[in-house]
Amino acid sequence: MRKSLKIIFNSSEIKSDSWLLRFSNYFKHALENREQINVSIIEWEELNQWQNLVSADELTLVVYCPSQNELEQTTWQEDYLEFINEVKRLNESAFNLYQIAIWQNESIKEETSHFFSSYQIPSYPFYFVDSQTGDWVRDMHVFQKDYVRFFLFKVFDLAKEVNLLLRNLKPKAKSKKNARSIFFAEVSYDIQYIRNNIIRELKNHGYHILPQPGIDVFNATDQDLLKSRMSIHFFGNYYIEHPSINGSIEQYQNQKASEYYLELAQTYKADTKKYFKRIIWMPEELKDLDQEQKDLLDKIKYDPEYNAGADIIRCPVEELKDIIIAELERDHVLLEDQDDDEQKNILYLIYNENQSVEADQVKRSLEEIGFQVYTTVDNDSQFEITQKSMENLMLCDGVVFLSNAYNLNWVRSKINLIYKAKGWGRLKPYSFKAIISNTIEELPLDPVYNDVMLIRANHEEFEQQLKPFIKNQDKIEI
Repeated sequence: MRKSLKIIFNSSEIKSDSWLLRFSNYFKHALENREQINVSIIEWEELNQWQNLVSADELTLVVYCPSQNELEQTTWQEDYLEFINEVKRLNESAFNLYQIAIWQNESIKEETSHFFSSYQIPSYPFYFVDSQTGDWVRDMHVFQKDYVRFFLFKVFDLAKEVNLLLRNLKPKAKSKKNARSIFFAEVSYDIQYIRNNIIRELKNHGYHILPQPGIDVFNATDQDLLKSRMSIHFFGNYYIEHPSINGSIEQYQNQKASEYYLELAQTYKADTKKYFKRIIWMPEELKDLDQEQKDLLDKIKYDPEYNAGADIIRCPVEELKDIIIAELERDHVLLEDQDDDEQKNILYLIYNENQSVEADQVKRSLEEIGFQVYTTVDNDSQFEITQKSMENLMLCDGVVFLSNAYNLNWVRSKINLIYKAKGWGRLKPYSFKAIISNTIEELPLDPVYNDVMLIRANHEEFEQQLKPFIKNQDKIEI
């Protein structure tokens, strides 16, 4: 059954304001076609008519969209406060109204953000920065062909937020630390699109992102860290100093998270990461760094006061999402108990097609110690083999990579398949992950290789390292 939603724009100019009219049409389309929500946009009415328009059985979204003309009126705050107080009164009378504010440009945000945040009203900017030039894209310019897709991403994200609100109309008891809450620090404009994409994926996996849009980050950071089980920090090329602090917002939030981790460490010692984890990511290639940003990144790499408790990751964007989600879910996979006779001891052996002779030898040796060994060669151009690989990853108890190359490029690309298995619906963690190699001397200190064993290609090593998993299926997370 499709959910339903009513939307009230607190503007009598919705049909004459070109920007607002386009926004309302796009927003309605996103809710109805992407989120499967029936939407009715209610014509603007005087406040004394609102009670006749809303219902206690469905959510009503009140959208504040201040314009430059309104802000020129000295009474604009008093005017908006009337709406806010009416929403409060209706909610106290068991109605379900939720308020948000949207901004067309940064000057409106500067004038109104403090007002809305003081009433805990989330605000959403529908302008953005051109990642190439650093210039603002605002007002009607967001509908130009080069930019409209970025505008639509913002609309789709807001539609997703509203859908989550509809799922949780009934208030739930709050815990001190929400296992699904993540503190995701602000970033410079050149990597904003990466942050947006990762947030979108995390929300699709059911995670709640803090700080909320439109909330004063300086006032909210300490409290939001207390609610979160992880903080994520991205650093790009540019150091943009904020006028109210001696540094950038990214630097400020990272230091706050580092201080919070060190406070926890005084109590939890070696177990601190069970309660709060940190990830710091930088692109693999950083070019034309500001000197201030270079100095900051050096501190983050080498100074414990800046990197306390953090895994510092430099990897392609394509791998980043999977690493973050795997780390989040490392300690929170719930499995149904299995009887010993239900465990098949299936091992999936992955190897390159030019290693078929060696793979046959390894396969026989693994079968001798009690494993069922599934294989496919490394040839993704054949659709059937790709499908079989997916099936094997869903069914197996452990995964082994065979490689006698002198670098880890091929292995790293194949380890991505393990992370993808979760996206295909696998909940059960792999009992073990291993690389069989006579050429690789050691594995790097990289989160990708967490819980991965390095084994020499001989029968004695298999007996010693892998055979224990046949009788004792230890649960090592992916």
